[in-house]
Amino acid sequence: MLKPVVIIVCMGLIIYCIRRLMAPARPDLKHSLRILGLLIAATGGLLAITGKLHILGVLLAGLIPVFRTLAPWVLRALPGLLRHWHRRQQPNQTSSTHQRNPHNTTATAMSTAEAYEILDLKPGASKEEIIQRHKQLMQKNHPDRGGSDYLASKINLAKKVLLATLE
Repeated sequence: MLKPVVIIVCMGLIIYCIRRLMAPARPDLKHSLRILGLLIAATGGLLAITGKLHILGVLLAGLIPVFRTLAPWVLRALPGLLRHWHRRQQPNQTSSTHQRNPHNTTATAMSTAEAYEILDLKPGASKEEIIQRHKQLMQKNHPDRGGSDYLASKINLAKKVLLATLE
């Protein structure tokens, strides 16, 4: 007969492995995943052999309401958590664009000649002409009006580059 203590110990080991997987430094991720899989398989096998597999079913059924309550919050938080996790994995990587042009906050650099070409202006255009042309192009190419995000970002970047050269 399987003692509740054995089940508690197995569950404790599973929780320990999960916490170890979530730790910041995981050089042995494959090893930890193998251990976790083996512990889950061993616990399930032990419960099946002793005829107590229904305990696992009861535990999982009891967790369904908890998951239904937490799922919307987890799904809303997941993109931010993934971005945070990705930044923690690669903390010292910087874009070569940022190193060349520290005032440029976007991922792509643009020359002033390219900016004039995008806004369809002649070099030496005034601040008012740049702003007016940007407004016209954004009205035609804004993503909310059927335009593409790519074109809108290029138009915004062109305006930013040209206004920065005037200052």
